[in-house]
Amino acid sequence: MKFLTAFGVLTILAVVQTQFPPNFPKCKFAEETCIVKATNEVIGKYYAGLPEIGLTQFDPLHIKTMMLKRNPSSPVNVEVKLSDLELEGLKTMNVSHMQGFKSDMSGRNSLTGIIEHLNFKGHYIIDGQVMILPIKGEGTLRLVCKNLQFKYAFDLKAIQRNGQTHAALEHVKLEAEPEHVEFHFDSLFDGDKALTDTTNEFINANWKELYREIQADISKSISLIVKSLVNSFFKKYPYADYFL
Repeated sequence: MKFLTAFGVLTILAVVQTQFPPNFPKCKFAEETCIVKATNEVIGKYYAGLPEIGLTQFDPLHIKTMMLKRNPSSPVNVEVKLSDLELEGLKTMNVSHMQGFKSDMSGRNSLTGIIEHLNFKGHYIIDGQVMILPIKGEGTLRLVCKNLQFKYAFDLKAIQRNGQTHAALEHVKLEAEPEHVEFHFDSLFDGDKALTDTTNEFINANWKELYREIQADISKSISLIVKSLVNSFFKKYPYADYFL
């Protein structure tokens, strides 16, 4: 009986001690400088994930599907269906400003910063028109965003679970503005290399117009993926346990 009691105590202590790894960064509520530093440290160290604390791998990040909708009133009128996407580069994120993370979760929260490079690679199906150029095809898409300035804003909602208060993100919004975007669609027009090369050159010469049209759909999709990742992290422990 004494052995079982001792074993139980040791098990509880082990669980408590392994909640967070040694030197896992923590801050006081709403302490901007500390939270910015801690966020960057977590991104740099744990992008491959840490399942024991509910942190899912986010670089590389697999995205099953993404739909970029057609806008008939725009000179860039394309529909793009993306699948089996690999997103790489979130580990190059650097947060520079933070707002919120109050003890009572009140008010709007946000993280602002820059992502040095963000690479998308996956299967695409495209149909439509980019300015004066018809475009149609299916194959592999590579998209590279460089120096992406972003602001990710959200509310925190208190959720009661087993008598304890947990947090969850809601009403998320991502604003993202890249310095440059490079597109490469292979196998356009049934694999016609000359037309594929010409179309890619035209698209990249007018990348701002194309990005402007797909920006809202991409931002919304990524904002919801980040919401899911963070909520998985926050679900593990009560909100107060993430702070000093």
